[in-house]
Amino acid sequence: MFKKATIIFLFVTLKVSAQNNDLGLVFFKNNKENKSFFKENLGKKTIVFFSFDEKNNQTKIINNTHTNLTELGFDVINYINLVDFYISQEVQRQLVEYFNLREVEVLVFYQKEKEIKIRFCYYNNKITLVDDIKGGYSFFGEDIFYEIKKHLLSTNTKQRTFLFSPGPEIIYDIDIKKRTRIKNLPKFKKQELGMVFENATEETKKQILSLFNTNTIEVEEKEDYRFYFSNGINYIIKFLTGTTKALKKIYNLKELKGEDYKKQTILVLENTISQNRYYHFNKTPTTNKVDLTKTFIKHTQ
Repeated sequence: MFKKATIIFLFVTLKVSAQNNDLGLVFFKNNKENKSFFKENLGKKTIVFFSFDEKNNQTKIINNTHTNLTELGFDVINYINLVDFYISQEVQRQLVEYFNLREVEVLVFYQKEKEIKIRFCYYNNKITLVDDIKGGYSFFGEDIFYEIKKHLLSTNTKQRTFLFSPGPEIIYDIDIKKRTRIKNLPKFKKQELGMVFENATEETKKQILSLFNTNTIEVEEKEDYRFYFSNGINYIIKFLTGTTKALKKIYNLKELKGEDYKKQTILVLENTISQNRYYHFNKTPTTNKVDLTKTFIKHTQ
């Protein structure tokens, strides 16, 4: 029996934060070309990761992208916002498990800044996503789908017949370990507090740590929480950034304000023994971790 393969198509248009800039660069660091890529992989199942300027019409862009990709021969089964993949390590692990169950083999990254560029890559079955050794294939230019079509014709790459999804299906609800939500802010001021920072500058870290009067230290995120309480850390704070809709669904935050497709950051205070969580977010959505921390501190007073 032949293994089913899947292409992940990462669709990324204009990046709007330093975090997304860093993520985008990762996928273009290796430009090794594999000219047989499409003959080996065209027609296989496809997952589209997308991210774009929030001023754009998400529905229109995704619908147009889905039409273009299916016409070219990509069997797109799901779409995922790139920022939602990076909400947390736990979310990444769950999505990678899903990719592996679907027998994903190929990843494609599509980015738009001043110019559009696409990098087709092989999936490595890990959170890091890209298999740099096997190489891939890249396209650059404004009319990117025309360029892909022209390449397929020039290499005599035959499209395969398949029953594709008539419309794009976006993944927002990602199944993670359920934790008890704390409604009232726990008293933690006199206890050791660990701060988990992801994609934060040294200046941002310094500003946030200076806001706390309690014993506060920076710690790495650990899957095994025994690391924290064995070192006397009773609570940890972490920041989660994703689309409003994904954050709502993943963490059951029905009262979270903001437009579904726009990004925002929430603050999570977690007990390291019980793993019960208190969620803090601003009434006006923000991705500024310092401002979010200031409103959190205000709630503790």
